[in-house]
Amino acid sequence: MDVFLSQGLSIGEWLKTSHLQLWRFGHDDQVIGFGEDFQRLCRVLAKKLNDLHTVIQFSGCIEEDEESFLNNILVHESYKIELKLHPGTDIYDGMLKDLKGFIKLIKYIGDNHRPEGMNLPIEYNQFFELVDEFKDLLNQTNLRPNMYNDFRDAELWIFNFPAFLESHEKFCIIEKLQKISDHKVFEKLNPEWVDVITHDDYYSTDEVINESSISDYDAANGKFAGFLKKFMYSKERPTAVAKYFQDFFPYAFGELHIGVYKYLPRRNEQFSLVCLLLESTSFIGGLAADSA
Repeated sequence: MDVFLSQGLSIGEWLKTSHLQLWRFGHDDQVIGFGEDFQRLCRVLAKKLNDLHTVIQFSGCIEEDEESFLNNILVHESYKIELKLHPGTDIYDGMLKDLKGFIKLIKYIGDNHRPEGMNLPIEYNQFFELVDEFKDLLNQTNLRPNMYNDFRDAELWIFNFPAFLESHEKFCIIEKLQKISDHKVFEKLNPEWVDVITHDDYYSTDEVINESSISDYDAANGKFAGFLKKFMYSKERPTAVAKYFQDFFPYAFGELHIGVYKYLPRRNEQFSLVCLLLESTSFIGGLAADSA
């Protein structure tokens, strides 16, 4: 992209470039989710921060006043991210600042770069619903070393929010859940979800996807109405099914992600948070590999 200078653009400068696709639009030209550029920026930044925090390092410079925040993240060609460093900050407080800065960036874009006259999409609001689950940790002013594991749990859920994933990675979420043998963990989730993600026929499909309409998805309450009906008989690859939902109902995966966080047990021998988001298998490890 010729708009990128060799030294990179600050986030403030980058957001002013006219070619950006920050939002995804539906059939009625309303905003339905994160656009390709917004999604990719979050992916690359999440990977950058995760790589730092995995080895107990941090930037520490992206959760300050707005002017500092907009200038301490640089975007280079092919979405390579450069973070200015602040080595004087306490290690754990520095990592907490990084996570808050990641969240602050998304809020800043929503507040200042939404399409004129339009509401922010469900997917955007879902992200902050997830963030709210970790408000006690995020409100800490002194992150202690013994809180590091809880902090990393929060990061992995936030960094792996489906809005930042590719369609094949979103399908992996369903695939992992489908393999869970103890269905009791789903008892508090909507039964339609359980039927969809545990139904064997969904993975051995024979017929072509029928034409689907927006009305088949209940946008008012976000349930998977028509999901099984439309796709369990498809010749399409499961990743294509996930792509369909990413293109038309991106918030479907956000709701599933939040539901899983809220209701699946996170500390027991048979099933835990590790099942989905262990660092060695979490999606963040593969994020933005093409731009590394």
